[in-house]
Amino acid sequence: MKRACFLGICFSFLLCPSIPPGFASGYSIAAIQERGVLRVALENDDWAYFLRWNQDTPSGLCVDLAREVAEALGVPPVFLPVSWGGGEGGSIAGILGGFPWGTSFDMIASAVTVTPERSARVHFSEPYAFVGQMVLFHGGNAQILSLESFRGRRVGFPQDTTSEPAARSLPSSNTLIPLENASATFRAFEEGGVDTMVIDSPLALLFLKDHPETEVLDKLLTREVYALVLPLSSDPELQDLVDRVVLEQRELLEDHWIP
Repeated sequence: MKRACFLGICFSFLLCPSIPPGFASGYSIAAIQERGVLRVALENDDWAYFLRWNQDTPSGLCVDLAREVAEALGVPPVFLPVSWGGGEGGSIAGILGGFPWGTSFDMIASAVTVTPERSARVHFSEPYAFVGQMVLFHGGNAQILSLESFRGRRVGFPQDTTSEPAARSLPSSNTLIPLENASATFRAFEEGGVDTMVIDSPLALLFLKDHPETEVLDKLLTREVYALVLPLSSDPELQDLVDRVVLEQRELLEDHWIP
């Protein structure tokens, strides 16, 4: 029987804007094949089962999915580490926020959450993972049983991600502390810089596996999907090829990578 989704969350979007017929694109199947490589941007930080770096060598579900896209195009992939950033140009967050895509890479494969705002600036593929935002906090706080119980706490989250609006949905008496990325958020939590964190569920579950003393709110703040990212001007034929690969491979890769 076909699996419903990661974490059992059945959730879909119809967010991607259409490209007008005849729209000129520097990102097409022909252009990539003529260049001879598929240039794939990956966040330069680990992201649970989706992305891991061993020095300069990446692995994970996102990496394997990008390899499948490259194989369908008939070219090898080249993986380029790019910072998530704080919304500046040249960073993943900056591109999602509206900065020009540039000419350094053809696709982003880094656990990017689909949102309506981002869909107006980039093109998202079919989703390949179904996730949500989770709230983790230090143990010994049995009185915290609901969202309304979170008051007067220092809440850390990765800046310029969908963790930020989720954190802002907590009661306003909390102190919100944006951090550079997920790794910085975990460090702040472990070192006592924050006593609560809001983080994507794959990262949260991996952290809980290694830190069983950590408490977790038994409720997702959001339900989200990850998708591959292409320039808004990418050719519809390239978009269709990427969608086809995602639909063919997502369950196989989920079975392989996610326990």
